[in-house]
Amino acid sequence: PPLAPAMSAPPALRLEYFPAPGRALPIRLALTVGNVPFDDVKHTYAEFAALKPSLPLGQLPVLTVGEGEDAVVHVQSIALLRYAGRIGGTYPEGALEGLAVDEVVDSVGGLMDKMIATMRMGADEKLAARGKIVGEDWPKEIPALERLMAARAGEGKFAAGTDLSIADFVVIGMFVNVKSGGLDGVPTDALDGYDVLKAKFDAAMAVEKVAEYMKPIFDGFGKK
Repeated sequence: PPLAPAMSAPPALRLEYFPAPGRALPIRLALTVGNVPFDDVKHTYAEFAALKPSLPLGQLPVLTVGEGEDAVVHVQSIALLRYAGRIGGTYPEGALEGLAVDEVVDSVGGLMDKMIATMRMGADEKLAARGKIVGEDWPKEIPALERLMAARAGEGKFAAGTDLSIADFVVIGMFVNVKSGGLDGVPTDALDGYDVLKAKFDAAMAVEKVAEYMKPIFDGFGKK
C-alpha cells in the first residue's frame, strides 16, 4: 500500500524548538520533505526558560496547529512526527504498514533514550555510561534493530520499506546526534560499522529533498 497522500491544504503550523537538530529534526524533515509550510521557531535557552511555565508539559518541541482562537498547542516529539508524516505523505495509509514504520521509529527512539538519559549525569559517570552503551549495549541492540529493519523493509532500501518514511528521519536523527561530536565519549564514527543501518541512512540521504535540507547541518560540524 502507498504512503498516505499529503494533505492538500494543511492548517497553519508553528513548530517551536531550539536551534539544534535534536528531537525536532525528524519533524522538520517530515514537514520539509512533504512540502508542508510551517513556521520554524528556534528559541534560545533564555527564551525557553521564560516560555517553560506556559508550555503544556514544560518542554519542547511543541507544534501549534491553527491560528487565533482555534490554535491548539500539541506536544510529544514522536506524536508530532507521526502527525507531520501523515500530513506530509511520509506515513503509511495501511495499519500494518504503519505498524512496521512505528516499530522502527520506537526502536531507534529506545536506543537514543538511553543516551539521552546520560545527559543529567556527572562527567565521569556520563563517560562511563556512554562507553558501556557504545561498547557493550549497541553491539547487541543495533544488530537486532538491523534485523527488524531488514524484515520490515523486505526488498525496500529504506528503513521500513520501499518508500521514504518517518522511520528514515529518526535514523538520520540518530546519525546526526552521533556525528555531531556533541556526545562526549561517543566516537563520531560509532555507527559506521553497522552496515544495514548505514545503508538505510545512505539511502535516505540520497533523496534530493533530504540531502538539500541536511547539507548545512552536516557541514556545520564538518561532515558531509
